Amino acid sequence: MNNSREIKSRIKSVGNIFKVTKAMGAIAASRMRKAQMQTFNARPYIQRSMEILAFLRFYGFRAEQFPLISEREVKKIGVILITPDKGLSGALIPNLLKTALNFKQDEEKKGKKPSFIVIGKKGESFLKRIKAEILAIFPDKSVWKLTDVSPIHKLIMSSFLAGEFDLVTVIYSNFISPLRQEAIVRPILPLTQDNLEKLLETRRLDEILHKTKYPLLYQVEPKVDIIIKELIPHLIKTGLYYLLLETKASEYSARMLAMENARKNADELIKDLVFNYNQIRQASITNQIAEIVGGKAAIEE
Repeated sequence: MNNSREIKSRIKSVGNIFKVTKAMGAIAASRMRKAQMQTFNARPYIQRSMEILAFLRFYGFRAEQFPLISEREVKKIGVILITPDKGLSGALIPNLLKTALNFKQDEEKKGKKPSFIVIGKKGESFLKRIKAEILAIFPDKSVWKLTDVSPIHKLIMSSFLAGEFDLVTVIYSNFISPLRQEAIVRPILPLTQDNLEKLLETRRLDEILHKTKYPLLYQVEPKVDIIIKELIPHLIKTGLYYLLLETKASEYSARMLAMENARKNADELIKDLVFNYNQIRQASITNQIAEIVGGKAAIEE
């Protein structure tokens, strides 16, 4: 690029990009901290609630009495795919979509066709593009509240109890740290012991039962079966809410990093363009001086 005017225009446009990415990074960082705090605050509640359900298994009830925790032969699968509405979040969205595609292909090889409940525009457009079966579409939220989960919760509960699904899984982004997020497939229905362990992210419930602050034996009123009927739907709703929080924290973290990288790249590009501009300007000035000196010498001759 040897045109100084063109380089100046390029410097100005890249400078504008620098300002935009810096502002977007600051906004994402602020929202990430709030989402991270929401996620961290929800974790102890979710874990303790799941531990209570684990303890209630020692009171002699039969899982077959409760469809929501009773394992059945899997023929129909419901998949909740959680994605953002917006991009500019690095590899977060491609990883989620790739995980969803791999899951769909793996299940279809087994003769099962998953039905998707999708949250977010990115997931919606992707599933339509690969011609996946979409049962319902829900918008993403900038800040999720427990009440926002109710329509999704009612849909999966009614579908599962009606026999439309034998298994419900969630594909979401697990927030590990601001620098690391991971696309995960997590089963939430039925809430069997294996699925409960996966939600608690531990190998064995025995570890929880020996390390928990709760005593092994405590009084249950009015009855275990009544408590379980009330507890399990609430656990599934709060569990889904927690996974939405995890994905939202992951989204803002990934966007913050993407904007930081874009800002650094813009800064480096501006430095290179300024250097090139100064070189061209210096060469132009040198040529002008040479012409003046040459002209003066010609006049004197």
